Amino acid sequence: FSLPQIFQSKMVLQQNKPIKIYGTAYENITINAVLSGENEKYEETFNLLSGDFKISLPSFKFGTGYTLMVYVNDQIEIFNDVSIGEVWVASGQSNMAMSLNETSEYNTGLRVVNSDKIRFYTVGRNSLSSPAEYSDAYKWAYAKDSGWLNCSDETAKYFSAVGYHFAVSLNKELDVPVGIINCSVGGSNIRSWLPEDLNASDNIKRISENSVDMVNTPLSEKLSEKYKDFLDKYAQLEHYNINISGTKYEKPYIYFDADYEYSY
Repeated sequence: FSLPQIFQSKMVLQQNKPIKIYGTAYENITINAVLSGENEKYEETFNLLSGDFKISLPSFKFGTGYTLMVYVNDQIEIFNDVSIGEVWVASGQSNMAMSLNETSEYNTGLRVVNSDKIRFYTVGRNSLSSPAEYSDAYKWAYAKDSGWLNCSDETAKYFSAVGYHFAVSLNKELDVPVGIINCSVGGSNIRSWLPEDLNASDNIKRISENSVDMVNTPLSEKLSEKYKDFLDKYAQLEHYNINISGTKYEKPYIYFDADYEYSY
């Protein structure tokens, strides 16, 4: 079986709600999930059919130092230093993507909060959704996720400024661990970030009908010769092969230029 990248050590799970564990089973299996802390432990066994799965553990109270273990007979995944608290997604365009070190207050002496109870995760900014969708010549264009990072002087300055300030405020107000998942792309179509029911509203529909809708165009058609030329230009950048979101080496996501519509 496999789990999404966001299941990693140092991750934050949502408090006071059932904890969802999901992924893909490559055969029919019996899978075990164990979540344990200093004074509590819960273990459940699930029989799964091959294909995508979602299993549920009960809600846990906020805290730190948990361990999540998901295993079958010949495979075991262990995630240490797991926290339980508030998990929020920071999504959208450049207003959300703008990093803390791009703000005037940071550059005039903002004191960054250093805390292992505030954790950040930045989703790699990619035009195509997985490395497999890039041809061999363009594997370098896929941006890795940052992994879960404690809030510190080094990590916060490259994280979403809005996400950072929200996390600090929430942690101070509630006194629980806070995890922020930054999934934002500057210059993206705002419709990409709206729920389908909101897209159907009259006001949004009026705007949508006046724009080009490429959402249902196969990715293979989008990867045109023009796009490949664009990738080649980025290949000349000094750090093109160091493409990890949430670090000072993060390269801009690869995108089509202005006259080629693209929906994220």
